[in-house]
Amino acid sequence: MTETLAIRARGLERTFRRGAVRALAGVDIDVPAGASVAITGPSGSGKTTLLHALAGLLPVTAGEVRIGQEVPRTPADWARFRRDHIGLVFQDDWLLRRLSAVENVEIAMQGTHLPPREQRQRALDLLDRVNARAFAHRRPAGLSGGERQRIAVARSLANRPSILLADEPTGELDSFNAEQILRLLFALHGTEGLTLMIVTHDTALAARCALQFRMHDGRGRFSGTEKTE
Repeated sequence: MTETLAIRARGLERTFRRGAVRALAGVDIDVPAGASVAITGPSGSGKTTLLHALAGLLPVTAGEVRIGQEVPRTPADWARFRRDHIGLVFQDDWLLRRLSAVENVEIAMQGTHLPPREQRQRALDLLDRVNARAFAHRRPAGLSGGERQRIAVARSLANRPSILLADEPTGELDSFNAEQILRLLFALHGTEGLTLMIVTHDTALAARCALQFRMHDGRGRFSGTEKTE
């Protein structure tokens, strides 16, 4: 039986400085739908570049990314795929400081057909899900790093994505808040059936994922297919 893939990429290359720097050097990766995948490797190995290429945030010099059965090719294609299929969580929360928590979640639904009243209700429901409803109407400046990251996770789920991509999502948090965010991400992976990919330097975090894709010098391969926790 053929395995269903959430992401299939072939021959991904990305160069900078007119080809002098190869951040990606022909990466192939198949990500099964519903899997949890850690992207690991030393600094400068191409981890974040790969994640951004898989999200269409960074155009590749060569190669192709297939999301499900479709291949986004233009910036407009990628914008639509990110809106409809891909949730993103970064090390920095990237919240808009002039907006409240609930407004930061709502803004991700702009351009959809969901009426404003339903957008507000969904945003509040998502804040509930990440234990952030209590500060729905507070602005980011009055919140802790862990609280802001909870809002960022809620925002990433606004449009019911099937894929969640996280780039060092706990890198700016203390150990307590980092663990809370990780538990939240893995719980959502289980309850929502999300395909979860996390860029991390943390070997303990990587071991919590079913698959590990190790990057080195712009190339990558899977190593280990069983969860170890």
